Formats: sequence, structure tokens, C-alpha cells
Amino acid sequence: MARRTPALEWICAALGGAIVLAVLAVVGAQIPGDDKAPPDIRLRVEAVQPASQGWLVRFEAANPAQSTASAVEIEGRLEAEGRLVEASQVRFDYVPRGSRQRGGLWFTHDPAQYRLSLRVLGYQEP
Repeated sequence: MARRTPALEWICAALGGAIVLAVLAVVGAQIPGDDKAPPDIRLRVEAVQPASQGWLVRFEAANPAQSTASAVEIEGRLEAEGRLVEASQVRFDYVPRGSRQRGGLWFTHDPAQYRLSLRVLGYQEP
């Protein structure tokens, strides 16, 4: 006479299988899709505030790409009528893939009085 498998055993087996599939999906999503794609550093100003050194422009550098950038040079510029008033630079050692880094640029002039722009000057492959 054959014994039937209890329903609780089937439920536990299905739950275990679902957990294994979920873990495999998460691990698979972490595998880079295109290793040759360059980093994509996106800059966003978070705040401009007065400070003892003059004015501090706080910003975020996001890299949604699948490759890491090292030695990332970022420049901030203040311009008036197409004329450069002041420039400031900062360097991030690393901006890993899928990450966000925060930094700040110091200016002696009030950025609210000029056109503020941020740009990435360059990076190295680690």
C-alpha cells in the first residue's frame, strides 16, 4: 500500500523552489550586461549654501552604467554673459557601477548671481 505525500510537504517543497528561483534571479541580475560600455556619470546639484570659505555647491554624481570609473574629475563653472567668472574642481577616486557619490565645490562668488554648470572632465578605467 502506497503512502500519500502530505500536503504540508508539497507546500514546503514549492516554497523552497520559489526561494531558490528568487535567489538565482537576483544573482543573475547582478551580472554586467555589457562590460565594454563606458561609465555614465550624471551630475545633479543638491544645494548651494554660504560657508566660511565662500560658497559651497553640494552635488551628487551618479553612475547607472555597468562599469566603474576611477579618478573622476568634475568641474564647476560660474559664468556671466559667456564669460568665465570662476571655476572649481574636485576628484573622486572611484564612482562604482550603479552607485551615487556626493561631493562639494567651493566658490568665492555667490553661484546664485551667475550661471552655474557642472561637467565631468574625465575618468580612468580601474
